[in-house]
Amino acid sequence: MRIHLILFVLLAGLLLTTHAAAQAGIDQCDDQDSDATPIHRTAPAFPHPARMLCLEGTVIIEFTVGVDGLVSNVEVLSAQPEGIFEQAAIQTTDRWLYQPRCVDGQAVEHQQKTAIDFELEEGVKAGCVDAAKKLKGEHLEFASAMGSAYSLLAELFVNPDSQDILKEMESALQPQFQGDLGKVERFHQGYIRTVLDDFEKTRNPSSPADLMSLVLPGNKPITPDDEITSDQLQSLRDASLSRIKQFKAQAQKDREAYAALHDATSMDPDLLTLLVEAFAGSFNHQDELVRQLEMVSLLINEMYQVLSDTKGHWTVAAHGIHFEFADDQREFHSVLDQVMELRQDAHEQVDEIWRGYAGYRR
Repeated sequence: MRIHLILFVLLAGLLLTTHAAAQAGIDQCDDQDSDATPIHRTAPAFPHPARMLCLEGTVIIEFTVGVDGLVSNVEVLSAQPEGIFEQAAIQTTDRWLYQPRCVDGQAVEHQQKTAIDFELEEGVKAGCVDAAKKLKGEHLEFASAMGSAYSLLAELFVNPDSQDILKEMESALQPQFQGDLGKVERFHQGYIRTVLDDFEKTRNPSSPADLMSLVLPGNKPITPDDEITSDQLQSLRDASLSRIKQFKAQAQKDREAYAALHDATSMDPDLLTLLVEAFAGSFNHQDELVRQLEMVSLLINEMYQVLSDTKGHWTVAAHGIHFEFADDQREFHSVLDQVMELRQDAHEQVDEIWRGYAGYRR
């Protein structure tokens, strides 16, 4: 998950710059007493499931404004609805800066309370389905529980070796609901476990090698500079195509499970769609996913063809494939660039989803 680490490093650098620049604008206390006043207060991130569920709310927090103008000791006093916006409210205070309270010419710590509102844009509100406007009671509890589970999944993608997150995940995947909501809960739990299994397979160093592992930077299925036979090359190509076939089969399996869930519940269809797709995405509109997988299959075959038909020799290097002739190198990289573009798009889409879950948990 290197892309996550890079984004967090960049984000950390941005936040440090923001605080350093803002702190430079803090005035020294004069002889007159004054209350703490905000210099820089960023709006909170809107949790992804809450946006998808068309939920709005307010969180009231209490916190300490230090002599340096930074905020600490944040505590949630109340939240409406509960379990949805609290963590996002707390996290946004990391980027707040105040002119500290002044007493007798000295900056002093000060306790403050404030309300943070989470309001949807008018355009988003206009697109809200009627089912979202009726969410209340147990449905809101369900939304909170599922948001927490998917948030843990997002955290695990960022910190894949965290045993603490794994333990929390196991706890979050324990049954909590009965009836139709229990059926929807089991659907989500099965989907999350499938994602976890797929993630573990990709991280397993003993996973079967494929053509992508040969051509992309990183660990290689053979030692760099070694020759590779045509049978080995075909085997790697077949392994890549097999993985794509598995992805397509899983997509179809997910779609069938979703259709079975609709048949198994008496819940309002719009409400059921909302409680599933707000977290896991749409299972009924997978044409784009299938199109992308088929495109990758075609490109893998093109790469295989270039490697098979090259007039000169080629070898496996640490950074990829090195061809004897420049024309072969250009042709290969033309195909590889298309693969990398699809790969980058997929990374960005997944990363956008996971970022939407950040700050969702209590």
